[in-house]
Amino acid sequence: MQSHQQPLFVEDIYEAIRHAVQWLGGAKVVGHDLWPSLTPAKAAEKLNDCLNRDRAQKLDPEEIQQISRQAGLAGCHTIAHFQASNAGYAEPSWRAPKDENKEAQAQFVAAVKYIKSLEKKLGIPQ
Repeated sequence: MQSHQQPLFVEDIYEAIRHAVQWLGGAKVVGHDLWPSLTPAKAAEKLNDCLNRDRAQKLDPEEIQQISRQAGLAGCHTIAHFQASNAGYAEPSWRAPKDENKEAQAQFVAAVKYIKSLEKKLGIPQ
């Protein structure tokens, strides 16, 4: 059974990313997400190489950001917490992604109310 518990301490960014990768289902899942043209096994091998500090191959910033974003959506905030702590920032707090449809509906309702108030001011029958 996979543990969904945030570690109290991670030694380095590699450990933080490895934890997020495990949270998201493992190197095959995340690697194939990053590099869909590779087989899951090859993608896992590439990801594991990138997360080995002794190997030359590393993740680029966009790939780290993609893993961090996906992990955050899944409830794992290890990467964000490590990066903030390591840079001297206060612990970050997660915010839910914007629901664009819900925002559009709220804007529509507000616009209709505004139009009705204008109609009333102008004496337009309703």
